Amino acid sequence: MKKRTGFIGLLIGFWGLAALVMFHLAVSQGYICLEGRDFSRHAAEIHIGMSKLEVQALFGESPAYTCHYSESEIWYYPAPGRLTQDIAATTPAQGTLYQDRADLPDPYAHVQLAFDSNGILIAHTFIGESYTTKWRGGSVKGSHFKHLPDGAL
Repeated sequence: MKKRTGFIGLLIGFWGLAALVMFHLAVSQGYICLEGRDFSRHAAEIHIGMSKLEVQALFGESPAYTCHYSESEIWYYPAPGRLTQDIAATTPAQGTLYQDRADLPDPYAHVQLAFDSNGILIAHTFIGESYTTKWRGGSVKGSHFKHLPDGAL
């Protein structure tokens, strides 16, 4: 009986160690992103009426990409993690003026924010992670500014 108990203990210890090593590898390779919890919490704290400085303070850095549509300045913050698309690889240069909302970049796992000419947040969404886009007039279904009504930005 002692041999069996010792063997089972050894087997449990081995599998526990293997699980710990696999978890470490998953985190180090970006398959599990522990920073994502903070990012999601910050994204949930965004609300209409915030200033650019408040948004930058919330995320702790400048946006990864900025562009313009109509009178609005559009910012993008990428979520940490392996599935987040690289916005710079698929978009025109920083500061581009887009003529159509539907042409605005649509990178998965990015927070998309629109500021008016006074630097006040007027719309936001979390592309691919949110079911709605919020704006100063309410909210619409869909996680991109192309779903907003005309004149919203």
